[in-house]
Amino acid sequence: MCQGGVNKAQLLTMTKMAEDTIGLAQGWLEEIHHLADHAQLEASAKVAQATIKLGEARDLLEHAIEELDEKNAQQSFEVELV
Repeated sequence: MCQGGVNKAQLLTMTKMAEDTIGLAQGWLEEIHHLADHAQLEASAKVAQATIKLGEARDLLEHAIEELDEKNAQQSFEVELV
């Protein structure tokens, strides 16, 4: 794949899927944190930290997606019939 170039649309789709997956995991961790906090478990703080880190990772992926979208929009292709 790399020797022949990169399919940027596929890369964009994969990055969006990763961002969606992290968003889903972040939602689960928020619920776990909520439950652990109500139960006054020490794990609550660690789960909260993990939730924050996933949020940071998700923000980075969102920026990457914006850059990939911009680069795809800027590219133009010319097809010539031979």
